[in-house]
Order: sequence, then C-alpha cells, then structure tokens
Amino acid sequence: LKSKRHSGVIQIGAMSDTYNPFEKKYEVTREALKLIDKYGFGIAIATKSDLILRDIDILKNINTHSPVIVKFSITCGDDNLSKVIEPNVCVSSKRFEGIKKLRDAGIYTGVLMMPLLPFINDTKDNIDKIINQAYKSMANFIYPMFGVTLRANQRFYYYTKLRENFPNLVSKYQN
Repeated sequence: LKSKRHSGVIQIGAMSDTYNPFEKKYEVTREALKLIDKYGFGIAIATKSDLILRDIDILKNINTHSPVIVKFSITCGDDNLSKVIEPNVCVSSKRFEGIKKLRDAGIYTGVLMMPLLPFINDTKDNIDKIINQAYKSMANFIYPMFGVTLRANQRFYYYTKLRENFPNLVSKYQN
C-alpha cells in the first residue's frame, strides 16, 4: 500500500467473510485495517459477523480521512430461520444490533439482503421483517438480490442442505 501513488477504497469480504471464526484469534483483518488506515485508504467490508464491532475504533479513524462502508449480509428477519439457513454465523438480530452500533459510531452501514432463496426466505413476511428491522437499526441502505445461481459445486452442497432442512422443496427446485 505504501507504494501506491493514489489511495482508494479496498473491498474485503465479498467472496469469503473476512470476519470468519479464525479472525477472533489471529486478528488478520484487524491488522489489515491498521495498514489500510496508516496508508490513507478507505474500506468497504461485507460480513455476516458482529465481530466487526471489535474494530470500530479503526473504522472510525479511517472514516476521518477516507470512505468507510460496512455491508451486513442479512437473509432472514427471524433468528430461527437464520440459524437454519446460516448455521455458522451470528443470527440476524446480532447483525441488526451491529448496524445500529456502527451507525451510532458514524459509519455508513446497511444491508445486503442476499441471498433470497426461492420458497424459503423470499416471502413477503420475511422481506418486510428485514426492511423494518433495517429501518429500526438506522441502516443507510438495503441492497437486495433475489434468487440463487447454483453453480456446479454450489448446487451439490445446496441440494444436500435442501434435503436436510426443506425436503418438501427439492422437487420445486428441480422443476
């Protein structure tokens, strides 16, 4: 970063959550944020983890010189459904609390409403719950993405989980 002539905004977490379970122990993202701050860059972070709250101090500092945007991926307005669809991340209510705390710290923060899975969480009730909770959390934006691509490797995993959790939907997906 120090060799760059111009600063910009660095995006992290788009393909793999940078606040994964190892981050709590190893603090790789926290150290990266310190370098991003030191060299005058901005940051755009996509996450499903409230662990990002640990780094509010650095995000606030970056925000004094460069853009900061935090995007929480939220698929469910209900924690019980969230636990089924996203078993290895914090529940939606914790993410909405994270939005509120980041907004209170002056950080531009919102919702990536994705993925919305056909017949599972793409219902009017679920979408209304997400929108209402985003409003209550003072989210700056909601960016929705409807549907799912089911590329080759994703398809096998998805159908396996579909059979485990929603067996009555397998034929709908196949059709």
